[in-house]
Amino acid sequence: MEHTLIIKTSGNRIMTKLNKPVFFLSVILLFIVVCSEAGSVFFIRVKGGGLSAPGYGISSLAFFDTLVMFSVFLIGASVFIPERIQGKIQGIITLVFSILMLISAIGLLIYIVVKLALMVTLLVTPIFGTLAYLVIFGNFDTGSARLLLGYVMFLKFVFVILIIISHFRFIENKGLVFILITSVVSGIIVSLCHAIVPGFLASITDGIAGIIVLVIAIIWLIFFLIGSVKSVLKAVI
Repeated sequence: MEHTLIIKTSGNRIMTKLNKPVFFLSVILLFIVVCSEAGSVFFIRVKGGGLSAPGYGISSLAFFDTLVMFSVFLIGASVFIPERIQGKIQGIITLVFSILMLISAIGLLIYIVVKLALMVTLLVTPIFGTLAYLVIFGNFDTGSARLLLGYVMFLKFVFVILIIISHFRFIENKGLVFILITSVVSGIIVSLCHAIVPGFLASITDGIAGIIVLVIAIIWLIFFLIGSVKSVLKAVI
């Protein structure tokens, strides 16, 4: 039921116990969160039009929470992979992951910016442009978005509780704590962007929310990339 985990604090290696079943349960829960966010484009739809709403805010959360899942994966890997091996491969894995995710994030960001520009252009181009916007994007399903956000935020809080229960010293990992806080704040930002405007403008603010979340993700990925480069250089040199 438990497994020895080595944690470094203040330069000392402290032997503690990891509750493996609870840890695996927290990972599964986080995976469900990411899948739920990624599947939001199929859950949130334009009312009446039969067309999928943009849904970029929540789907961008899936992109960011993939970073959270990767961070938890690295921590969990330290339980099963010998430290000398982990030190050699962790930097390379993180480097490849950071580069691929960074390219994907920038590509998705550009796509959302273009789509947002299209929506705004249609909205401010009377009469036919505005009508086209209202028909295609004007009925964003904020009710479904609110329901899905509430669901994933609840699962995130349960995940945090479970991962702390599995190993109390997880809260001493500042990087993990900061990225978890950022994930929760990002969810709140998306929720506010859906709620602060009339329903016919929610598609636009949803796109803005997606851009904000992706910019945050890119900043984190840059930190991941810098850390991985240092790790690889240290292993080589």
